[in-house]
Amino acid sequence: MNFYDFWKDLGDEEKAEFAMNAGISENYISTHLIYRYKTPRLHKLKSMALASKGRLDFSDLCEFFSQQPEPV
Repeated sequence: MNFYDFWKDLGDEEKAEFAMNAGISENYISTHLIYRYKTPRLHKLKSMALASKGRLDFSDLCEFFSQQPEPV
């Protein structure tokens, strides 16, 4: 599962919990990360993988953020 799909599948409370556990604001995730405008540092990718509770792993996140953003 890619990070965009993962984030869109979460409910509002799940998004808040994920963001808090990952140490990243919901707004930053929604604005910059799901569209790959910004790439988190490796320690944040690890935090995101842990916060996903097994739905994403570190390699999934690395692959997602290594791709070019799709044109809007």
